[in-house]
Amino acid sequence: MQTVVIAWILSFALIVVNTYFLVWTYVDWLVHNHLPKYANALISIVVFAFTAAYLVFVVYLTVRRDRVSTYVPVSERAQGQVESGGAQAVASAADADQPAPFRKDLADAST
Repeated sequence: MQTVVIAWILSFALIVVNTYFLVWTYVDWLVHNHLPKYANALISIVVFAFTAAYLVFVVYLTVRRDRVSTYVPVSERAQGQVESGGAQAVASAADADQPAPFRKDLADAST
């Protein structure tokens, strides 16, 4: 649980620093450029839209639910058996000639 909390804090800090850097760099450029005011206004509209989209995407990626389980926790007993060498081999030599199992979520990944 502690690792998850630390990961969330570090991730949040990185997002805040990244957003601060992007906004500060843009404002600094905006103040020191020599474009007409109408060009600055048009560029500001585009930059604001991209910044808002970035923040929306970050929030979406933060709160979305995973639909495919990519990590399945192993019980401590099974983990101990594997570490001590007492567990049976998961794949045998006969399985080497077989194709990888079909997964619907990865079916069109190569196209």
